[in-house]
Amino acid sequence: MKAQPESAAAWAGIRWLCQHDLYALAFLLNHDRPDNALTPGLHKPLCEFIQTTPYKKNLYLQARGSFKTSIITVARNIQRVLQNPQIRILIGSNKSENAEAMLAELKGHLLNPWLLRAFPDILWADPEKDAEKWTTSAITVKRARRTKEATIETIGVTGELTSKHYDHGTFDDIVGKENSQTRELREGVISFLRIAESLFDPGATQDSTGTPWHYADAWAWLLEQQ
Repeated sequence: MKAQPESAAAWAGIRWLCQHDLYALAFLLNHDRPDNALTPGLHKPLCEFIQTTPYKKNLYLQARGSFKTSIITVARNIQRVLQNPQIRILIGSNKSENAEAMLAELKGHLLNPWLLRAFPDILWADPEKDAEKWTTSAITVKRARRTKEATIETIGVTGELTSKHYDHGTFDDIVGKENSQTRELREGVISFLRIAESLFDPGATQDSTGTPWHYADAWAWLLEQQ
C-alpha cells in the first residue's frame, strides 16, 4: 500500500471507512497476503450483505478458500470492535484450538500500523504489556468500563459454557468432518448451540459460517433456527 497520509482529514476518512465499509477494511487487512483473492465481484456484495442483513442470526455456507473466516470471523469482528469497544464477542469453533487460531489472526491485524494510527483510542500499541487480557483465548481493547467478559473470547464445542454474557457470537466451522461422523457427535454440536443461546443478551446477534458438511443434519438444524 502507499505510504500513510499525514493530514487529520485523511485519517478521519480512513477511520470512517474501517467502521462503515467492511470490504475496504478486509482489503486493508489482507492486501499484503500472497494468496489475497478478494474481488469486488464476489466479496464486495458479500460484505455489503453482512453489514446490512436485517436478521439477528445469519448462516453463511461457503466453499473453502473463499475467505469466509477472514471476512466474517476476523474482519467483521474487528469492525464491530472499532465501532463499539465495549462489545463482548464470543468466537466458537469445532475445537478450541481452531477458535484460538482465528483469534490469533485477528490479534495480528489489531497491530496493523494503519489501524493503530487511526484508532489510538481503542487499540493498544503494545497489548501484551498494556491490555487487561491478551492471551490465546481472550483479548481486550481500550474500553471505558470493565466487564467480566473480555472484548473477544473463544470456545470449542466441548468447552465449558459459563455464566457470561455476550453481544455477538461467531460460530465458525462448528460443524466439521470430525464431529459430524455419527449421530451422537452431531447431537453434541446441536446441544452445544442450544446451551450457548443462554449466553447472549436480548438483541444480540449471531453468525454461523462453514462448509456444508452433512448438511441434512446439524446444518439443517441451524437453518431452522434462523
